[in-house]
Amino acid sequence: MYSAALIIFLLSYIPASLRWKTVSESIGYEISLRDSLRIMSAAYGLNKIAPGNAGDIGRSGLMKRLEDVDSHFKLLGGVAVERAFDLATVILLIVFSGLMVGRELLNNLWIFIIPATAVLILGSVLIYRGYLIEPLLRFLPEMVRSRMEKTIEGFRAMNRKQFVRTGGFSMSKWAIEGFSFYLLTLSLGMDTGVWLAVLVTSIMSLIAALPITPAGLGPVDAVATSLLVLAGFTASESVSLVVLQRSLGVLLMGLVGFAGYSSLIHSSSRSSS
Repeated sequence: MYSAALIIFLLSYIPASLRWKTVSESIGYEISLRDSLRIMSAAYGLNKIAPGNAGDIGRSGLMKRLEDVDSHFKLLGGVAVERAFDLATVILLIVFSGLMVGRELLNNLWIFIIPATAVLILGSVLIYRGYLIEPLLRFLPEMVRSRMEKTIEGFRAMNRKQFVRTGGFSMSKWAIEGFSFYLLTLSLGMDTGVWLAVLVTSIMSLIAALPITPAGLGPVDAVATSLLVLAGFTASESVSLVVLQRSLGVLLMGLVGFAGYSSLIHSSSRSSS
């Protein structure tokens, strides 16, 4: 069952890569699914081993190994779109899976849901409604203003069709990761049920998105363990499951990221020679 969980987890890279391919196209960069897979593998790997979501910030540097990138900040706007979809998808999954598991458990999670929803709505409105934020840009130094404008341009670049596709890929990615976690619980003889697995995975992802520690190490583990204990599992069972999941999420993604980055360097060196 553990091997099946590993395979399912790796499958989540496919919708993630399709999503980045779509986001890149909206900004004006045509990349293949294979190149998108290599970029996302390297970016996710960096996110797991370095603080501050380094893989997201360095996404344009990874793209530069394959494309002639004219604006780092426009690509950052694309990454911001991706993160907004992640946040929206995770919030929806937390609320829905929480309702499926039980309202009593969901009541303990509003401390995470409400601030995350507020940040998502406020940030999106400020960026999409230009008249709310563009007057403020005039007070910034020219260099900072131009970079902010490029970032906002990248955030707004997506058309309706690309928007729908990106939403579908985001939901697929997180659903696959939730099911992978469920298979992990079965490998330990702990049948959490699919919805509790999705709920725990979504909460862990929400906290890991905060640029506190590499991959959210510490806060993520504590919250996930507490949530499993609240659901009725023993402390030792909960810790074992969280450690197993983190080994999958951190160690495996780090190794896959190294392979993706090595492949990008090899391609870059070959094209320049």
